[in-house]
Amino acid sequence: MTKLLYLLGAGRSGTTILSLLVGNQQKVITLGEMHQFLDTLLEEQTCSCSERLENCPFWSPVVTKLLQQYDRETLEKINKDNHRLERHSSIFGAWFGRNMSYLNFQKSLLDIIAQVHPAELYVDSSKYNSKGVRLLKSKGIQAKAIYLVRDVRGVVYSFGKQVQTSKGPLSAIVYYNIINKISQLVYWRFGRGRILKLRHEDVLSDPKQTLEKINAFAGISATVSSAVKPITMQTGHFIGGNRLVKKESVVLKTQEDWPKKIAKFGQLIYYFLACPIMIINRYKIRP
Repeated sequence: MTKLLYLLGAGRSGTTILSLLVGNQQKVITLGEMHQFLDTLLEEQTCSCSERLENCPFWSPVVTKLLQQYDRETLEKINKDNHRLERHSSIFGAWFGRNMSYLNFQKSLLDIIAQVHPAELYVDSSKYNSKGVRLLKSKGIQAKAIYLVRDVRGVVYSFGKQVQTSKGPLSAIVYYNIINKISQLVYWRFGRGRILKLRHEDVLSDPKQTLEKINAFAGISATVSSAVKPITMQTGHFIGGNRLVKKESVVLKTQEDWPKKIAKFGQLIYYFLACPIMIINRYKIRP
């Protein structure tokens, strides 16, 4: 059965970086944010390599096989249903129910990818809890998940940059609290055997130990090298993701920028506004 590692968490928590780090190992393929796959295909958007999926050397054979099973009209309908089932407000439906047509499509797509590009593990960094819960409950996909959490102050700082979907501090903190509370409940629901929790800051400070934990958790045989920092990661053929994946390679940073960029008083305010999540995940008031 195909193994899938699904990344959970709020936006700007470092899932793109983590998925690239894991996917740069042998026998592991990072697919990107697969909740955007059908949008990317049907709207003729591009892979991170700047090619449309039908012309991309990685995705082209996948698309060919997919279109042999589903016509475009059917894919349009599936995509519409997927958006409804994967949105944040669908978490209760995912928690208490099971949509077999949704899971059948997810399995079909993953099986096609595995046929064309064999690997021990595939990584999906979609982040949506609704999708993650459905995949974890699926009997046709061997799915595990990583819940990645980040200090709220790093998330606020990242959302404040003038790239993609920017948010002000208050809206970023509200979003952070909602998504992380749901993610924490999902983590408690499925337990440590199905979900591994990691902190973004620990990923940056010790990528080797992070990979060793993930490989043991996922049950794969990839050997972690004692790479000398800075670690350079190839982006490959990524669906969705942030601006980083448009580059051919990304250098893994070793520490956060926000402690020097956010005023001390602001750091305190942000911390207390996200206090339950910050305490649960052992973040300190002073970084």
